[in-house]
Amino acid sequence: MLPRLRFPLGDLLKSEVRALASKHELATAHKPESQGICFIPDGDVKAALERLRPGIRSRAGEIVDPEGRVLGPHSGAIGYTLGQRKGLGLSDGPWYVRETDPASNRVRVDREPALWRREVDAEDVHWIEGSPPSAAVRVQVRHRHPSGAASVEEGEAGAIRFVFDAPVWAPAKGQAAVVYDQSDQRMLGGGWISGSR
Repeated sequence: MLPRLRFPLGDLLKSEVRALASKHELATAHKPESQGICFIPDGDVKAALERLRPGIRSRAGEIVDPEGRVLGPHSGAIGYTLGQRKGLGLSDGPWYVRETDPASNRVRVDREPALWRREVDAEDVHWIEGSPPSAAVRVQVRHRHPSGAASVEEGEAGAIRFVFDAPVWAPAKGQAAVVYDQSDQRMLGGGWISGSR
C-alpha cells in the first residue's frame, strides 16, 4: 500500500494551505480549528449517535458506584465515554466512567486508580510490514494521550496483547491501539481494543 499512497497536501505547511484556500475562496479558508469530531460540529454526541444509528435511544438511567449504589441519574448511557470525568454531576468526586452498560442502561463510575491498566488486548490488528515487531514498541490507546512503552505478545486468531512498562489510562473497548517504533516517530500498525486488565 505504501508505494500507492498519495498525500494531496504534500509538504505544505498549514499556513500555506490556508493561504491557498483563501486565494481560491474556499468556504473553510478562515474556519477556526477544531479538535472535536469533524462530523459532529455542534458537539452533540448523543444526537449524532441517534442520527447514525436510528432506533438507538438516549433514555435516562442510573449512575452507580462499584458496589451498585445509585449515585445519581444520567440522560442516556450512549453519551458517556470510558474515563470521562466532566459532566457527571455527582457529589463526593471526582468520579470517572468505568463502564457503560446499554442492556441495563447504567453508567458505572469508579475512582481514578481503578481505570489504569497494564495489559491491553487488541483484535483485527494489522502490521504495515506484515508481522508483529520483535522489539519493544510504543502504543497509544487514547487520543491526545502519550504513547507508552510496551512489549507485544501474539495471541490466537490475530489477537495481540500489549504489556505496558507502566499502566495506561482507561483503554476503551472499540477504540484504536496504535503502535509506533521505540522512537515514537514511525507507525508500525494497530488494531482495535478488545479488553484490558
